[in-house]
Amino acid sequence: PKETKESKEIIEKKEPKIHPNPVRDIVYISNYDPSYNYKQIFDINGKVVLETTEIGNSINLSNLSNGIYALRLSSKEGKSKTLKVILTK
Repeated sequence: PKETKESKEIIEKKEPKIHPNPVRDIVYISNYDPSYNYKQIFDINGKVVLETTEIGNSINLSNLSNGIYALRLSSKEGKSKTLKVILTK
């Protein structure tokens, strides 16, 4: 099928999103792109507190304390996406 401007905009809007947010223990990523093969969690000071190369659309945050974190999804191709996560237990 021919790609139209409208279909391209729909594809581009399929950005990764997280839910629930705030999260209690496991955060899920919707519109997850498997090319994002490296996941990092940063605390408010920019320190990496969790990193994984596990494939999947969820991350277990139960070992972290309450707070605001940044989730960075990265690919080998150099694309990345950063999302804000609020953890409340």
